[in-house]
Amino acid sequence: MLQKTPKTLLSGSSIDWRAASARLAGLLTGRAPCQGGFGLAQWPGATVLVHLDARGEGPHPVDLCAVVEDAEPAGRLAEVLRSRGLGTGRAVGVLVPGQYQVFSEEGVPAPEEELADIMRWRVKDRLEFPVEEAVVATYPIPAQKRDDGDERRMRNVVVAHQEDVLRQVGMMALLQLAPEGIDAWETAMGQLLLAGPGAGHPGVLLHVGVEESMVLAVDGRRLVYVRRLKVGSARIRAASQTTDGTSAAGTLDLEPLALELLRTLDYVESRFVGDAPRRLVLAPLPDPVSGLGQALAGRLKSWQVEALNPDPLFRFANGRPDEATLARVLPALGAALARARPIGTNLDLLEARLQPSHDWVGGRLILTLGGVSLLLAALVAGVAQGRLFQEEAALQSLKTLEAPLLQEVIAETRLRPAERREVKLESQVRQMADQVALDRKLLDYLNNSQAGNSTGFAGHLEDLATRSVEGVWLTGLTIMEGGRELAIAARGVSPERIPRFITAVGESPNFAGRGFDILKIDTLDKEPGKPVEFRLLTNRLKGMRDE
Repeated sequence: MLQKTPKTLLSGSSIDWRAASARLAGLLTGRAPCQGGFGLAQWPGATVLVHLDARGEGPHPVDLCAVVEDAEPAGRLAEVLRSRGLGTGRAVGVLVPGQYQVFSEEGVPAPEEELADIMRWRVKDRLEFPVEEAVVATYPIPAQKRDDGDERRMRNVVVAHQEDVLRQVGMMALLQLAPEGIDAWETAMGQLLLAGPGAGHPGVLLHVGVEESMVLAVDGRRLVYVRRLKVGSARIRAASQTTDGTSAAGTLDLEPLALELLRTLDYVESRFVGDAPRRLVLAPLPDPVSGLGQALAGRLKSWQVEALNPDPLFRFANGRPDEATLARVLPALGAALARARPIGTNLDLLEARLQPSHDWVGGRLILTLGGVSLLLAALVAGVAQGRLFQEEAALQSLKTLEAPLLQEVIAETRLRPAERREVKLESQVRQMADQVALDRKLLDYLNNSQAGNSTGFAGHLEDLATRSVEGVWLTGLTIMEGGRELAIAARGVSPERIPRFITAVGESPNFAGRGFDILKIDTLDKEPGKPVEFRLLTNRLKGMRDE
């Protein structure tokens, strides 16, 4: 009976399946739906889950800010949710640098909902994986100074591999969170710059990662520029070390970063419409470098350099995390804030085909986790002395189920056979369209006589036959590139015959005006008046040998 309950609840077209799933999950697990939204980020070696209540004005409460470094984090995060009394709800994921690529492409006059699919095929040759496995979203690059009509239609194309999206969707499903969208690091962090102190004014955000840095520029209303710099904190530390391997305070060597940063800031300033930014905000560093802000302020005299202050935006229940933790959790908070209060540039990489099926989220997963939670409730209802042991046993049970469940969620949300065939057919249609376009260009090329001789070479042969000179006969002929490159090899009974042959050929219709760059003469016999061999060549064929 229980097996059919979720399916029955979710089968009606007027039913909100996510809400029904959340209510049923609350009955089974004791986690009632909660207000606010969750943010999820999966960094290399760590999973971040935050809960943000973005209702009202002022700093928004953050009552969950968990960074889990377990190999299988779902069990630990489920325990954290239960211990904090947080129920089910909606969640948005965010891809971090290294999990997606960004390309700039000229836009096309098409509906917004069709642009992602159009751009997918535009960038397919630049991907390191099959285009059918690509997840794509786009956002416009705003008009800037000196842009012509084409540049005003440029768009940023964000591309990720579907496995990275599915991994986040699967984690949300395991935690009984309904996927609401998948954001990207740059738009999530841009949201913080747009909503934080200085909102409404141009600004630049600098994030110094371990291996590379990122520069984001906003014009006060939206994200307008993103650039990656191939220098990070590791290179700054290496350049700043003294002979004993330490970095003295105030002696940071910013030369590896400063040059690229100054070039980028000059470019941003030259491209802005209206007031150019003069405020550089330094985002929290995953690998903090002491004195970096002060050193940057010393190098950028005309800029106001300040650290990103999250306090006007967020109120952390357990106090503001340290800098390295903030660097991990702020993108997830920015993505959650963007869903609750959308301003500026918004992005969503959660394509419909990657959404978990209603049956899966509403039925099997709820029952599996619900059964584990009921087991947990029964265990903790025992004597107080065995409570700790019972909770650990239940947690271990959930961890045992985590890996196969996550794989099954990902498998369920992969392309089904019919959809896979549809994508394959669409790929073939696109390839055929590309081939037709190429053929048309080639045809235009030939029709416009850009390929040289489009009428054949019979005329050249006819001229050589009718303009023959007594005592001279051909031994070889090469015609290339539509007649633009020529090589004529011949033999004459004496050297005096050569000028006559050249004159006769030059007066023929197909050779009229033709110039040769090289004349080679080989005397077969050293005595005067004896036969000779000669060659007339253009430069490209000067290495031609006699046929």
